[in-house]
Amino acid sequence: PADAIVVFGAAEYYGRTSPVYRARLDHAFELFQRGIAPVVITTGGAAADPSFSEGGVGHDYLMHRGIPEPNLIAETQGSDTAQSAERVGVIMRANRMRSCVAVSDAYHVFRIRKLLEHEGVQVYVAPRPDSRPHSAWQRGWAMLREAVGYLLWLLSSWAEHNHSLANGPA
Repeated sequence: PADAIVVFGAAEYYGRTSPVYRARLDHAFELFQRGIAPVVITTGGAAADPSFSEGGVGHDYLMHRGIPEPNLIAETQGSDTAQSAERVGVIMRANRMRSCVAVSDAYHVFRIRKLLEHEGVQVYVAPRPDSRPHSAWQRGWAMLREAVGYLLWLLSSWAEHNHSLANGPA
């Protein structure tokens, strides 16, 4: 088993999960019920209404489904996948966790794996069932979006690394 199941957010609407996020959370719930990990971490910051965050809404949804509060952690600061992965790394290190099962959509898990591995986390992926885009156009768009997102993250990491080498530690 892993130390945690990490569910990446997919939108919330004024305190209610989007259908895609709900499907990810339901998949995480099933994995938790099967004993894959003792803790579920939900991710994502606030969108239009700052009263709610994806991580908080996901936390509450899983608690209402029956996962006990002590087994849930909400990451509520990340505004995108890279920030959420970075925050998850901080949370996992603080709780002495080393491995996770990442839950998202099939097209998204490669980038998530790379981002979490960069944080020092051993990652297994469990894409939500039936999350592969159906049409060739949708698959192409999803792959392009993820490739661009990963490339931008790599460039940002490279620039940050080179800046710190040139200027010394902050």
